[in-house]
Amino acid sequence: MLALLLLCSAALAFDAEALDEHIGAFGEHWGPTHEFSGYVHVWHAGETVYSKGFGYADRDAERPNGPDTTFRIGSLTKQFAATTVLRLQEQGKLDTAAPISTYVADFPHELSLHQLLTHTSGVWSYTSDRDFIKRAAQPHTTAEMVEWFAGHELDFEPGAEFSYSNSGYVLVGAAIEAGSGKSWSEAAKELAFDPAGLLHTTVGDGTSTDSARPYRANGDRVVDAMPIDMSVPHAAGNIRSTANDLVRWHQALGTDAVLTADSRERLFTPEKNSYAYGWFVRGKSVCHGGGIFGFNTFFCRVPHEDLVVVAWTNNDAFGVDAVGDAALASAMGQPFTRHTERPVLPFDKKAAKALRGTYALSEEGRAVFASRGLPPPFVETVATVSIDLKGSELDLDPIGQGALRLYRGDGIWFTKQAGVVVRETDGGFVMEQRGLEIPYDRQ
Repeated sequence: MLALLLLCSAALAFDAEALDEHIGAFGEHWGPTHEFSGYVHVWHAGETVYSKGFGYADRDAERPNGPDTTFRIGSLTKQFAATTVLRLQEQGKLDTAAPISTYVADFPHELSLHQLLTHTSGVWSYTSDRDFIKRAAQPHTTAEMVEWFAGHELDFEPGAEFSYSNSGYVLVGAAIEAGSGKSWSEAAKELAFDPAGLLHTTVGDGTSTDSARPYRANGDRVVDAMPIDMSVPHAAGNIRSTANDLVRWHQALGTDAVLTADSRERLFTPEKNSYAYGWFVRGKSVCHGGGIFGFNTFFCRVPHEDLVVVAWTNNDAFGVDAVGDAALASAMGQPFTRHTERPVLPFDKKAAKALRGTYALSEEGRAVFASRGLPPPFVETVATVSIDLKGSELDLDPIGQGALRLYRGDGIWFTKQAGVVVRETDGGFVMEQRGLEIPYDRQ
């Protein structure tokens, strides 16, 4: 009873004005490109606490974002794939303990469906491929997707470590197709969407007239996002949904509507790195984020308190966690740090020339990553960094990731996306991000 009373007090104390001010501060000094475009939805115990759209689902038509606007949800798709697997296991058509070769013939590595679902399989993630962007716009069959990564060596012995792998969930999708005898799209609709009463959720981009278009920032302009064929993310990330549908999904997962109690327990039982089946489980909350060309997503549930927070954007340059975390904190009656934007100083070409070059992660920098448990394959994507000067623009380019524009601040350079700060040192620079200080040496 005490927990319930505390929650009611927190819900009544929800400060919508403070959240509005926080969201409104994005772009206040950096301009319209950096304004929040998307939707925020907070639901508690049968009531909508906060529900507001920002920016446009379609900038040309000036169509606003709404609670039934469909967004690409990216890796939130994984929880739907995991649920579909458990439905098929209940029907005796899949076994999470079975080797994946039971369902995907000739797959060359011995690992289980359970290990794929918990990112402990060691399967190399095809989204790390340097040619990924080039290939992403082309349609792929499930077999072609599996072929993309099947020949790579495993990153580690299955079960030994945690490493987030989109390839793992493509294999999950392939197993769903084998076990159900249907396409991933058909199986997800029949076994997850329909039983949960989801009205606007689809595999792929669908045909809804209220779909958010995908955008990205290009300097100080917002332009169309890079193209991607939705066969490429497959069961790792190719669903569209709405804020209202995710509330329905939350409600269904609290009952036997979709899964039995035993299956729900399995869905939310964490393995390594607090990861369960398509969910991060931390304390009383179960959450996941997602990112896919044009979109970033945040979805958090506090099941025992019947609380849902959805925050997402259709501008993939925008890190939506800053909004989602604030909405969740406000819903829980907790303080949060208001967004502020660093002032941009005039470009200094001499200083930029002094900084440009190629840098490598120092041994101290590698130790920082190791202390946080980040897997070696990820570390390698940021092991080499170039800083390139093009006219009056300076770009930070981690080899293996996308380039970020650097702006001059007071004694630093910084990015407007991803929260990166670069502080020059005698032998290189220190990159600061999310509380980490990571030294790089000039090459």
